[in-house]
Amino acid sequence: GLSTCGVDLYGNISSNWFTVIDTSDPCLTLPTWLYDRIMAHLPVDCTPDMAPCVLRPGSRPLPVLSFSLWDSQEPPPGEEYKSIVIEVPLEYLVFTSGNGTDLLCVSQDPCWIGGDQCPPARNASMQDSRVTFGSMVLGALATTVDRRNSTVGFNQKVSPWPSSVFSSDHCTTAATCIGQQTYYSPLNICEDPDCSSFFFMTLDHKTRTCVWSLEVQALLVGTIIVLLVAEIFA
Repeated sequence: GLSTCGVDLYGNISSNWFTVIDTSDPCLTLPTWLYDRIMAHLPVDCTPDMAPCVLRPGSRPLPVLSFSLWDSQEPPPGEEYKSIVIEVPLEYLVFTSGNGTDLLCVSQDPCWIGGDQCPPARNASMQDSRVTFGSMVLGALATTVDRRNSTVGFNQKVSPWPSSVFSSDHCTTAATCIGQQTYYSPLNICEDPDCSSFFFMTLDHKTRTCVWSLEVQALLVGTIIVLLVAEIFA
């Protein structure tokens, strides 16, 4: 899995994702759906022009990004690997621009950039997108490449990391849900109930609950009035 701020970013999409190493690119590159999820938990301000996100003042140090090296739904090669989680302090991905602004070197996979080219996360495919570890990510890792077996090994350069290079104190506050909303942690949002799945129900945008539609309410009131009138004149 892949997580930050104690949240599994894959959520209900997958238990793993295809990842490559590319030292020609300094940044961590993510599919758009995964990029949106990690940014929802970090103290950053992003723009639609694909520029690096800006860190908010007083938001450092950043939390760690954690991942494992095997599919969480499959047994590891040995019991000793089960508890191994690799942590990359996101501080390793921070760089300062020419005007002194702190930026986060996390970008979106170019093949996913563009409105109608970005399918919903539930339709995401590892054939069309990937996670890429650039040189700044590898700067936090001890990396071994075995060309004969076409395998790659990772470990933290320091374990555990000192508290000076990471902190969860600056993670974005969890969204507060009301009514019948449910919290979806990967995107840090509150999802409204699906009122359309119930007959004659609609969403009350103020209370965020499912209520009878106005037509049904009018019908019920009219029926009650008719019954009362019939009772009076009976």
